[in-house]
Amino acid sequence: MPAWAYREDSVPLCPLSTGGLPAGQTDERHRARDGRVVDPPDGQAGLKRSLVVFGGWTLGCSAVFWAVGPLLGQIPGMPSKLPMAALVFVVPVAVAVAVSRREGTLRQLGRQFQLSSYSPWWWLAAMLAPTVPTYADAWVHQGAWPFPGPLEVIALGIAYTGAALGEEIGWTGFALPRLLRLTGSPALSAALLGGYYVAWHIVPFIETGNGLPWVLAQCAQAFLMRCTIVGLCAGSRNMIWMAVLVHGLSNLAWSTAPSGGAYYDPAFVDLLLLPIATASLAAGHIAWTRRQALT
Repeated sequence: MPAWAYREDSVPLCPLSTGGLPAGQTDERHRARDGRVVDPPDGQAGLKRSLVVFGGWTLGCSAVFWAVGPLLGQIPGMPSKLPMAALVFVVPVAVAVAVSRREGTLRQLGRQFQLSSYSPWWWLAAMLAPTVPTYADAWVHQGAWPFPGPLEVIALGIAYTGAALGEEIGWTGFALPRLLRLTGSPALSAALLGGYYVAWHIVPFIETGNGLPWVLAQCAQAFLMRCTIVGLCAGSRNMIWMAVLVHGLSNLAWSTAPSGGAYYDPAFVDLLLLPIATASLAAGHIAWTRRQALT
């Protein structure tokens, strides 16, 4: 089987041998479908190198946004206190496409947009997981509130979907399949990707102007939300669009809470999100493991 036949799906299609390569594959250079000769992306060394390059370039390019953000203030027209640094969502997709093009794996990246025919319960969970904790916090602490009009909700939904797509092409389309193949575990992949995801968000969280307790609670929430996304994506095998749904709804719920999310309590939301993230990751891990046993 030629090396390019190993698709970059949400699961490792071939187990890694003791030498770090998929069973039956040698450490030889292969030809991508466009005819260029590239290094095999399936071995442990290749996967690690690919992730390091992606992570390094993402941090380096994002630093420009983090440095300029405080000088430009907040994004105008948004109900939430979003700093200009939040526009950094363009970086993960740009780096993912650039690295994939260099590796000759753009086709594999594009496959992460494919939708699976798995149970609709995964999609229902994806809609409830990011919204219930935020709206529960609003109801407990603020009571009933005037919900924004439909046009405003639609406009915010479009904006947040675009932003989520920019990030998730990098996190879920590029990094997650490689982590799953490298670690062989959705739980470990979630921990690694979640840790990086938190580090990448710390500066924008600080630039919101909130205090240290808020920033720490928001970091915990980012980690739990990433674990939720990994679990749902690995379990359903719907990668980018599943992640975009959870990510976009999370931001939309925050912005449609009382006063545009200005008074929501991230620590309270964390308490509600913790069991949701745990259940999502556990269910995703079980479904992923069962599929692996059948291959």
